[in-house]
Amino acid sequence: MRGERLSEAQRREIWKAVDDKSTDNWMRQTRQLLGNGLKAIFSRPDISFHALSRLLFQATDGRHWQHILRVALGTTNYWMRGPDNEILARIKAGADIRILAEIAAEAGAPAFEAMTDALADKAYVNISEMIDEPVPANVWPLLAENFAALDAALAGDGLKERWSEDFIFSWLRMFPRLPRRYFPLVADRAVQGGVRQREFARYLLREVADLTPLITPMLTSGPETKRLAAARWLAERRDGNAIAPLRAALAKEKSVTVKAAAMSALAACGDDTSDLFAEETLLAEAEKGLASTKVDYSPLFDAENLPVLHWADGREVSAKLVKWWFARSHKLKMAGGDPMIHMALERLDRRDAERLGAAIVSAFISYDTQRPTSEEANAYAAENAKQRYDYTKQWRKDFTEELAFAELRREKLAIYLNSALDHRGLLALARFAPPAETTLLFKRYLREHGKRPNQCRALIDALMANPVPQVLQLVLIASQRHKQPGLRKYAGEVITAFAEARGWTPAELGDRTMPSAGIDEDGILELPIGERLFRARLVAERAKNGAQELKLTLENPDGKPIASLPTPTDPEEAEEAKEGKKLLSSAKKELKQTVELQSGRLYEAMCAARIWPREDFETFLLGHPIVGRLLRRLVLAGHDDKGKIIGSFRALDDGSFTNAEDEPVKLDTFAGISIAHRVSLGEAGAKAWKTHLDDYEVQPLFEQLDRPVLSDEKPNAKHIDDRKGWMIDNLTLRSAAEALGYVRGSVEDGAGFYTYEKAFGDCGFAAVIEFTGSYIGENERVPKALTEMRFAKILPGGRVIYGGETTLSKVPPVLLSETWNDLHAIADKGTGFDSEWQKKGGW
Repeated sequence: MRGERLSEAQRREIWKAVDDKSTDNWMRQTRQLLGNGLKAIFSRPDISFHALSRLLFQATDGRHWQHILRVALGTTNYWMRGPDNEILARIKAGADIRILAEIAAEAGAPAFEAMTDALADKAYVNISEMIDEPVPANVWPLLAENFAALDAALAGDGLKERWSEDFIFSWLRMFPRLPRRYFPLVADRAVQGGVRQREFARYLLREVADLTPLITPMLTSGPETKRLAAARWLAERRDGNAIAPLRAALAKEKSVTVKAAAMSALAACGDDTSDLFAEETLLAEAEKGLASTKVDYSPLFDAENLPVLHWADGREVSAKLVKWWFARSHKLKMAGGDPMIHMALERLDRRDAERLGAAIVSAFISYDTQRPTSEEANAYAAENAKQRYDYTKQWRKDFTEELAFAELRREKLAIYLNSALDHRGLLALARFAPPAETTLLFKRYLREHGKRPNQCRALIDALMANPVPQVLQLVLIASQRHKQPGLRKYAGEVITAFAEARGWTPAELGDRTMPSAGIDEDGILELPIGERLFRARLVAERAKNGAQELKLTLENPDGKPIASLPTPTDPEEAEEAKEGKKLLSSAKKELKQTVELQSGRLYEAMCAARIWPREDFETFLLGHPIVGRLLRRLVLAGHDDKGKIIGSFRALDDGSFTNAEDEPVKLDTFAGISIAHRVSLGEAGAKAWKTHLDDYEVQPLFEQLDRPVLSDEKPNAKHIDDRKGWMIDNLTLRSAAEALGYVRGSVEDGAGFYTYEKAFGDCGFAAVIEFTGSYIGENERVPKALTEMRFAKILPGGRVIYGGETTLSKVPPVLLSETWNDLHAIADKGTGFDSEWQKKGGW
């Protein structure tokens, strides 16, 4: 404190006092007393930061200054000690870091400019995640005093690891405003850096008033990748001032890919691009493009026998132009298409555009999913079964040649013979593929081939080129329920961006885009044939298994039920009948999908305790021809303007509402509406509603009132462990978890994973069931043990945040209770508790 320098021996003694590892009890206690005293001095608030800094350097060498600065700049450091942490806490609380730098210099420690390499060495950071991290408000003055050192570090020597380069780049976020001297460098990285650097660079430039003049010169300079990135960035910014530079660049550009991006940017910036689509212009470009573009999509289509297409006015589209569209799309590899392709498809006869889209999707999926035939698999298994048996019987005494044959046959049938990924660009031509059929194909592809993430992303991009309700609902569900975490994240980003562009949350988007299958508010789908009007009526019926389901029943013009639409002899009526049958078939498929998806959404809304504004609930849910009928099988809760439940009710078939005592209910007495639950209703309310539903023979859409309620958890607990040590094999666990909507968690080193997760986007939580771990691709039954359930927060887009634990008191009570029941239901599929679970469960 007086400024006297300590000897090296005295320093070592101090650090022994602070971090002693001695096993000698007397020495440990003595040094603990000394250490506590030193730590108490460092933590005294009445000691100035200047004095504290001097004390640090009296007792330590210069390395601690480096450790503190590394952490202040945003990375972790495992060499931080107690006094270091107190210094860092003072800096975060507002102390001027330059004081520490001055004292470091007086003590002979390296200055900032002399240790930039050491600061960045092995600094493993993810700069895209640093965007949301808080920044100390008083570190930037030190950087501002060392611009020369910072310039040199940012310029780099090309020898540093990418992580170290990213860490240095991240220091720029410390400035309240990005210094103008770094505008060109950051703009360049915003178009040419890696994915994380691009995202971070654009974050740094977010408050720059006029970025367009920084970006537009890149349209005509540098490699193709730079020009392409610049055009795409301008498209994202939607600045009308970029139109003139984009037009000028487009006139000179030779790259098909960059030209497409520039046209997309023009459209996004509000330019009228119709002059680029004159038929003479298109044909001239087609001739020029075909002469210089070499592509091969022969596995999917014969280039000399492509579909015949017509413009909306009936004229046939030039075969050369169609061939150019295929070649151009294949080369661009933009599954979602670009403005030129979009506008061309919009000008086609819609039936031709639908047939073309259906053919493209069918060919892509068919080629991508081709596998060996059963005969080929049998021949392969027969040829190799003896060898597999001889090899495996050494450690599996029960292994037989028949099991070897079955294994080999299964492995052979699982092989993909092809990949359509190189042909994903053709999906741009599928913009108007019939939504009902296409979403069914895509849903099946996601379920059976979801481990091909790149193809799945391409199909999502292609579907989102025509974001009709069926598509949006499917992508929304994929963002929450798909087995592959990476694909859930991508689908979440796509759907979040779409919703935010319209000022909605993903949940609000889901409400506003629920498919109706063409059914009107009265539950009628009209099917005119000539002067006769046939109808398909939406009715609730009991299925053979006793479950209630919604179905479309066909009626003739007199209202009598019929089995099918007629087949008229009149050519015009025959064509209308054909279209009517197609419409009815599509409506039935869409109805089935909608019931399944929306039932799941309503259940999740109940768990998340989502409260709809009454007007939204009436308009988008009760007024929906399908969802409104599903709601008649649920108990609803009414809330006041503070969110408190002030009543419960049920919707009736005649459009009125009743409570559990059969008294009428007026919705305008509520400010908000939610899906009720036993937790929110209380035991008396739940019992009254169970009696009511039984009396009127209402079959609930899902369980609201019967499952046990979790009520005795400690409010500050962070996990539920009442099924810890319950044994269950890996395959049964997977099946039971997936049946309840849980998906595999992230894969760690060695291809192992230890969690099953279920995200509830409406409330921002994911339920996480932990167990003793399994491996990707395990097909044999291996004993596992459940350990606990906890809750993690999720980001917009659905990504689960690992590392932080949420106290149970912060989780919506209904969600807590329902997922606790899920944990018990999964545990009940196993063999129960085993006191030796740590030995038997692969712990």
